[in-house]
Amino acid sequence: MSITATELKLNLNKYLLLASEQDIYITQYGKVVAKLTSPFQERVDIAKSLFGVIPSDITLEEAKEVRKYDKETPILSLEPISLTYLEDVLNYDVTLTLENLEAAKELSLKNLPKKVKVHLKVDSGMHRLGFMNKGELKEAYDTLKQNENVVVEGVYTHFATSGVADPYYDKQVASFLNITSLIDLKEIPIVHLGRSLTLVEHEKLSFATGIRLGIVLYGFNQSRIKDTSFK
Repeated sequence: MSITATELKLNLNKYLLLASEQDIYITQYGKVVAKLTSPFQERVDIAKSLFGVIPSDITLEEAKEVRKYDKETPILSLEPISLTYLEDVLNYDVTLTLENLEAAKELSLKNLPKKVKVHLKVDSGMHRLGFMNKGELKEAYDTLKQNENVVVEGVYTHFATSGVADPYYDKQVASFLNITSLIDLKEIPIVHLGRSLTLVEHEKLSFATGIRLGIVLYGFNQSRIKDTSFK
């Protein structure tokens, strides 16, 4: 749809609502000067173009929008979701992040009508959220396994630094291994720590089975090394 700037000014609310369904091009003096579009549609189009890759930092509301177009691709919310919204999590097939023992205990006591997948978040140095105590992580893991409808699919951390020209990366890897030392990582299908820059700057961690790719999917290489042979 194409409208003039004057039309937009006079009927702003109308076109803001329409923008959730279609792109609206705004013209001035016969030339396109701007475009209104849905904040969710861009992510959906990108996801479809990447043959099933969904942004890993997706929220519950964004997951609901994605599910209108893609019913099958796994969606992990790195943002912890309150179990108040557990019905939505189950209906829209969203994988939960659990960041503390209390959340794990609460979920384990739920009478779940179907299976729900969870990933346990470890705080290896970001100090924002996640397990910092290996005893609590072990207890949470064992507690969750007592509920047959809870699937501990993953465990992960988010590095505070990229590790390029700083020693903190190695300390974070060591911290992750220490906090997870009481559980068998081989029992967990997806162990993910890295991101785009980690991929091009570091060797693969032997115990890691996944990686969260972001900007590298769009062809950007942030590496300080001129030739990484990454295409």
